[in-house]
Amino acid sequence: MTIKTTLFCPLGKTCEEVVDGAIRRCSWYLSTVQLVEGKLDESTRTSQCAIPMVCVHLTELKQRTLGVQAAVENRVNKIIELAANSHRGPVTDTPPAYLEIKK
Repeated sequence: MTIKTTLFCPLGKTCEEVVDGAIRRCSWYLSTVQLVEGKLDESTRTSQCAIPMVCVHLTELKQRTLGVQAAVENRVNKIIELAANSHRGPVTDTPPAYLEIKK
């Protein structure tokens, strides 16, 4: 049994169509080529709508951003820990006398 697969646009548009003897193509309909071992492989060239690719790109960007955020948080925590362990004398909530404002 063979099931026919059809593609549709969530915007209700046609990516490519012939109008007056010319091909009219959507601006979001892009040709893509995959990288294989660091080089473009022309045998992998496909044409497809870029709208789903935007969703994938945003997901990857979010994951990268969360990774950077975690790295920054770890670094800040290490700096705070080093500062807390390298003090001279007891740690208090009151500032040292030389930082107090005289009235």
